[in-house]
Amino acid sequence: MTMTDFSIDYLGNKPQFVEELAELWTSEWVPNATAEDIRKKITKFKGRLNTSKAPFILVAYTEDTLIGSAGLTDYDLEKRRDLSPWLFGVLVKPEFRGQAIATKLITDVKVKANSLGYSRIYLHTEFAQGLYEKLGCLHLEHTTNDYNQKTDIYSLET
Repeated sequence: MTMTDFSIDYLGNKPQFVEELAELWTSEWVPNATAEDIRKKITKFKGRLNTSKAPFILVAYTEDTLIGSAGLTDYDLEKRRDLSPWLFGVLVKPEFRGQAIATKLITDVKVKANSLGYSRIYLHTEFAQGLYEKLGCLHLEHTTNDYNQKTDIYSLET
């Protein structure tokens, strides 16, 4: 596959991607997702259209095609509200994977988190441990996510 030329911007500047992104996230991370789950995600996203503070979501895109996302939020695991802020929503569509797009999205979130005064961010993953370890994330613990699936919590300096 050839490298895709893409841009990254705040979802707040690209609201045309809200519905598609809500569908992608829901299908990726919500077991047995329903149309109601997608509607709730759209509503939640509309509260994350910030461009100068957290919570925010970044989107990778080419012209009118959504490629992927990553964001920064107060917390991403209900039982670990003591850790904040969280990198979340790192997702690249399958046809665009293998081009370091997720790495670029994560790097941009780190830079923006640092500019907001955060020196450390947290994340959890069910299956991408290798990616986060390659990026220098420090493993903190094994736990379960909000859907009772095994997940690993990491921290990352910004």
